[in-house]
Order: sequence, then structure tokens, then C-alpha cells
Amino acid sequence: MRRLALLCSVAMLAPGLALAQQFCAIDGQPPAVRPPATVQTAPVNNSDRNVYSVIGAEEIARSPALTRIASKGATLLDLGTDDGIRTVFAYLGESMEVFHVTGSGRYAVRSGRLMDMAEPDPAKRDLTMRRASIIPGVLPAVDMRGQPASQEGAQATAPQAQDGNTVLAQLKKADYGVAGRPDAPRLYAFIDPLCSFSVRLIEALRPHIAAGRIQVAIVPLALIDHETAGRSTPAAQTLLSQPSEAMDSSWRGMVDAVRAKRADTFAPTDEGRSRLARNMALAASLQVQATPTLVWRQADGTPRAQMGGQDIDRVIASLTGAQR
Repeated sequence: MRRLALLCSVAMLAPGLALAQQFCAIDGQPPAVRPPATVQTAPVNNSDRNVYSVIGAEEIARSPALTRIASKGATLLDLGTDDGIRTVFAYLGESMEVFHVTGSGRYAVRSGRLMDMAEPDPAKRDLTMRRASIIPGVLPAVDMRGQPASQEGAQATAPQAQDGNTVLAQLKKADYGVAGRPDAPRLYAFIDPLCSFSVRLIEALRPHIAAGRIQVAIVPLALIDHETAGRSTPAAQTLLSQPSEAMDSSWRGMVDAVRAKRADTFAPTDEGRSRLARNMALAASLQVQATPTLVWRQADGTPRAQMGGQDIDRVIASLTGAQR
């Protein structure tokens, strides 16, 4: 059996907030097992940032962790060192994140997960996932297989396996918006419209959509009301109140409004509320516990699932059969 134990940390989309060390849980609460909370004080505006030292290019080049963190152009600030662990604040525009880097410069704790930042393969980089995923029930899991699950030897508390073909059949009945050519390979994406990782995902996918390589089925959920003062639910309901083909553009407008700090203009309809309720029930039955969660059928027909928007090029290649 091949288990895909998938883990996704969640940040709010609202600008000026550091990354929250929590998971998106289907019931709006963190799962029972999660990384220990870390108390962090991060600079939240330009005047605060001036207090801290900017890490220079030469120092960044000597550290695999700092090199990877800064690879997209982020500015890195040194917030201090405790017992050899350096706290680094990275920001690029309104996006910001806190890392804890080991003295060797190779490893970093990111959102409660230990990462080998010198590892070139993204699938092997997350050491927390690799080590903890062997323990049934510890991590939120989506288990996609081409055949029914065997219950023999399974622990009662472990997530139950999902037959991949059955999952894909159920997803066809979900309420979703579509973006892309109707004849292109389809990628299902469970998203929360106010989850920054969901936003990053769709922004990474839009060039592939525009090129005609894929079609994305956007399945809105509301998972982070506990992080957004209850705004996640009306945001998702508003998306589901739109015609299917208009959902992506509606979401884009919603994101632009949040980034510009404009007042919310959520306008959910009764039908949008009903659609979200159906999607939430479907997500619960499939044990989807975080956004984004991706589900697709590989070019060879094998069902696949992934929690998080990492390594999108590999996902696209798997979906389309193209060589990377």
C-alpha cells in the first residue's frame, strides 16, 4: 500500500500577519496532534523591520537554508539566536514568514516542520512528514489507492484509506468552478478562498490554465473561520454563489480586495450556502483536512492526491504526461 500522508500549514491571507503555525482542520479547530506552539515576535511594519539586521548576500550564500529561503527574492532579517537556533524573518512585499535555522545552516523549522533545506527533491525535504507519517493517525492523511482498502491490522484511530477511483467519481458531484479548456486534463483543488496557500496555488496554476495544459476544478471549503474572524465561510459561500465559469475571476477580485485592505463585499445566496454545506460534507467523508488539497488522475490512469501546493510542475507533468 502506498500512503500519501499529506501535511499543510495555513496562513491567513490578510497582509501584515506572520504565518500561523496551525493546520486547516475540517471542523475549524486544529487537529488533536500538532507541533508544539512557538511564541514568536515578528516585525509587522517597515519601522519595526528597521530595528533588525538585514542578512547580507555573502552570509546567505554560505547557508543552504538561507539560500533557499531567499531564492524568490525575499529580504531576510535576523531576529536573534537562542541555543544555536537562529530566528529569521523573511518578507517579500506583503508575504512574510518566520523560520528557525540550525547552526549548521542546513536545516530550518518552517511552520512547525523540520526541513532539510539542502535536499533538492521537494518530496524528501520535509523531515517531519517523512518521519511522522509512518505512525498511523499522527498526520492528517489522504490515502489514494486504485483498489479498496484492507482493514486488516488497521488501528481504530487511523484515517481510513480512500479508494482513488471512488474519490474521483464522488468529486464529479461536488460544487465547483472550472477554469481552463473543457477538454484539458482536470485537477481538482479543495481550497479556502482566504487561505494564503490556496491563493498561491491558483496563482501558480493560472499560467498552465492560460496555456491550455490543464483545467482546474475549484472546490471551495471554509476551514479557517477560527483564523479569519468567521470570514472564511461567507467568502466560500460567495464564490459558490457565482456561475461555475465565473468563480476564478470572482476569487481573484476577492483576493485583490483583501490585499488592498478594502472592506469585504461578500454576498452569499441561499444556493451558495447550500453548495458550501454539500462541499463540507463531501470533504468530511473524504477526510480532506487541509487546504489546498489536490486530487487528479495521472496520465497513466492512476489516482493521485496531494495536500499542499508544493512542486506544481511535478503535479502538472503527472497530470498531462509531459516530461519535466
